[in-house]
Formats: sequence, structure tokens, C-alpha cells
Amino acid sequence: MRRAFPEFAERYERIRFGVMKADIARCAYMHAHGGFYFDTDYKLLRPLGADVLSQHCVLPIEEGALGNDDFKIGNAVFGSEAGHPFWGAFIEHIFNVHAPETLEDHREIPMISGPRGLTRFYNAHGGQFAGIVFPPRDAFHPDRTWFGLGHRGGQIAVGSHLCWASWRGKSPHRAVTNYLRRKLSAVPI
Repeated sequence: MRRAFPEFAERYERIRFGVMKADIARCAYMHAHGGFYFDTDYKLLRPLGADVLSQHCVLPIEEGALGNDDFKIGNAVFGSEAGHPFWGAFIEHIFNVHAPETLEDHREIPMISGPRGLTRFYNAHGGQFAGIVFPPRDAFHPDRTWFGLGHRGGQIAVGSHLCWASWRGKSPHRAVTNYLRRKLSAVPI
């Protein structure tokens, strides 16, 4: 953050929640370096094709469809060329509109810097940015099956987000369930 967005670096350091810092950092990385980002609980099923890698900015759809009320951009995987203006504008929006360093309720994170925040920002300002591509939902976020261990993406599926949500507080039962899912998800299905 100090190199890419020095004007927000001190405020960034004061953010209380690591997951929010990670949300912002991944966008700053996209802005500064480009490439593809994948959450640690994202399972690639095949290499990315030239049709995806040649795009200026790739924002996979997690839910619904572009233009529908249930539309949601996922932030477990995305990619772009370095310097795509979408990332800088989103980071500026987070700091100028939401003051993330003052946030006290972790449940608001998804609506500010997470998938809902990213989606709301795109819905309000997306027309200002050229070259944003939304691959079909099943390419990057197919429906999961077998308690989250399999998927229904078919031949189009590039990968699947396993949705461990390890950043959220959990009951001991939920923690054990997620631990087992993490171990089982390493098994090829």
C-alpha cells in the first residue's frame, strides 16, 4: 500500500480486520502489478486459456447474472492488466466513502471491501471503465456439490471456490467441519 497508494497507507495500517486489509491489498496488487489473484481456497481445475488471459480486466460472476438483482461479483478470483483504473477507483471509494479504519463490526466487511462492496461499486460506476469482462458464472464459480467438494461446472469450469470462509468466527463444530472439508478438497474428484 505504501508504494501503490501512499495517500491511504497510514489509514490502511489502522484497519482492525485482517480480512479487510487482504481485500484491499489484493486490489492494490492488481492495480500495481496485474495478473490473476486466487484465494487459498480456490481450486484450479485446468489452466487459464488465452481467451481469459488476453482480457484487460476479468471479474468472475459469483451469483446471478449481469444486470439482474441477484448479480454478485466474486472476489475469490479475478485478474487484470497492471494499472487498470477499476482497481484504483475501487480503493479510493473504500477509503473516501467508508473510512475502513473506523469499522467496528466485521459483518460489514463483505458490503464494503468484499464481494458485495465490489459489486455495488461496479453497479454504480462500472460504465466509467472499459475492458471489463464477466466470464460465465460456471467458468469460475460453478455450483458446488458433495458438501462443497465437487462442482457442476462441466467442461467450462476453470476452477471452483471451496468457500472455507476461514476469516469468520466459528463454533467448534463448524471449525472441525471446515477442517475436514479442507483436507478432503485436496483429493481429486
